[in-house]
Amino acid sequence: MGFVMLIFMVMTFLCFEDSTRISHPAVAGTAADTNAAKTEQSALPSRLPFGGLGSCFCATFVTSAVTTSVEVYLIELGKNYWGWSIEPTALFLAGLMLAAGCINMQLGQVAQKLFQSDRAGILFSSVTAIVFCVPLFDFGLEDIAPQLVLVCIGMVVLLTCTSVLRSFSFALATKLVSQEWRPMVSTYSTISLTVGRGVGAIVGSVLTPGSFAPVVMGSYILTAALSATFYWQMQPTTKST
Repeated sequence: MGFVMLIFMVMTFLCFEDSTRISHPAVAGTAADTNAAKTEQSALPSRLPFGGLGSCFCATFVTSAVTTSVEVYLIELGKNYWGWSIEPTALFLAGLMLAAGCINMQLGQVAQKLFQSDRAGILFSSVTAIVFCVPLFDFGLEDIAPQLVLVCIGMVVLLTCTSVLRSFSFALATKLVSQEWRPMVSTYSTISLTVGRGVGAIVGSVLTPGSFAPVVMGSYILTAALSATFYWQMQPTTKST
């Protein structure tokens, strides 16, 4: 079912995507029009920062996939490993989401003052998410109480970092290009976000307590590695305004 949902979302975006091709101005008969055409042509970007855009798209995809996989995984964890019914499991998931949402609302203004740039926020959020994947590893604990403590701490911080990272990456992608490329970049950012939700639902359904933390940590390690590698390309262009 999750695979069918994924295919449906991808086909929706591909079928209804608006064309964002950049048309080159036709050569006019007067010298003034010719100069204006040359000026407009020179204003177009000669080269897109593919490394920076790829890092932003990857971060957007990973954060969306992780959020959905957390939702699916926690339901499976409560039902199949803790012996809970669907109602307390859903309430537990809702409580974690509420706590993470409240923290995110308070972090909005703090993050703007804390980070000098969006790329710094992306890199810092990725590293923080990697660190707080550690409590989510399977330590072989038999009692539910210590497992609940570790899961609550790890999940709340992970969801908070995921939300902050998604905000930074989604906003930075359109800042890396000029106005002419913004519709196309925004479209592919939305596609990354939507496809991530479909993939996250599929992956989350097959994850176990022994595999969840390594998979999520590996995803954020990839995001941090790409951000660090192409950090120099993740600088907003002067033509984006």
